[in-house]
Amino acid sequence: MTHIPPTIGRVCLVHPRRSGQVDDGAEPGAGDEADVVYVWPDSTVNLHIVDHGGQIWTRFARQLVQDGGDAAKVGERYCSWMPYQIGQAKKHEQRPM
Repeated sequence: MTHIPPTIGRVCLVHPRRSGQVDDGAEPGAGDEADVVYVWPDSTVNLHIVDHGGQIWTRFARQLVQDGGDAAKVGERYCSWMPYQIGQAKKHEQRPM
């Protein structure tokens, strides 16, 4: 399991997308882009979110599900790292020191 520490300024995906519509032009299952604006001690985060249509809003104390975490345990509203970020973190972990 790869752990990426949440820090202010990192980009993540928020689920479910705000619109919740199936035929709104966005890829099914894709999250909306969000910037971490605050990190709580329990790894929940406050987010500044921009959806695929450019609408901006905020969410407070959203649970961050790490790679290998179970999103079902935190409910339907959570955020996660993008697959690219997880891949880069795994590459960094595998580098010999």
